Amino acid sequence: MIGQVDDHQARKILPAFPCIAPNFRSMCQFLRQLLLAVLTMAVLQATAQEPANDDCANALPVACGTSVSGSTMSANLDDAPTCVTTVSAPGIWYTVLGVSGSITVSTCAQNDFDTKINVYQGSCDGLQCIGGNDDGGGCGLGSQLTFPTWAGGEYLVLVQGYNGATGTFTLSVDCQQIMNDECTGALPISCGETLDGSTAGATPHDGIPCQTSLTSPAVWYVATDLVGN
Repeated sequence: MIGQVDDHQARKILPAFPCIAPNFRSMCQFLRQLLLAVLTMAVLQATAQEPANDDCANALPVACGTSVSGSTMSANLDDAPTCVTTVSAPGIWYTVLGVSGSITVSTCAQNDFDTKINVYQGSCDGLQCIGGNDDGGGCGLGSQLTFPTWAGGEYLVLVQGYNGATGTFTLSVDCQQIMNDECTGALPISCGETLDGSTAGATPHDGIPCQTSLTSPAVWYVATDLVGN
């Protein structure tokens, strides 16, 4: 069976020790068992299966509001560009679909090694940096990153480690959608009222003529108590 070395196989490849004399018998048995263990470990390492999402092209999808467990212990080092933090350890890949707003990806829920997160857009052969994090989120060696997204855009998430570290983790994905990204979701505002807002991740509205051109993402409000309304 793959991953196992039995005593018969060991006898074929282990050197012949002079185990006939009583004084050497126990030592030879110990050495034989030690070499057998070393060979078994070597076979296990050689036949360790790479994660299904070891490559960018095989990234696994993760939906908003869900989490997924992963391990980088049998992964390979990725040839991905530095994105805020360097790619310094084997990693595995995920994809998330953007919303009109922002997305937070995090390994804070569970990690047994020093994790890093890099987020990209574009093709696997032409990755464009969106953001990265190492030890953010106030959760020790876990990492957390919030980044603005476009609705329906695909984002590639690489989970890797610091300085060659590998291990297991849980990746969580939380989405924060802008409620007033579209005209139909305009938020009410009264005269004299002040509201906080953000256009990060909002959708551009470039087809509406209104004295000045619309060249950037925007959010919508509706005045509720205008005179004569």
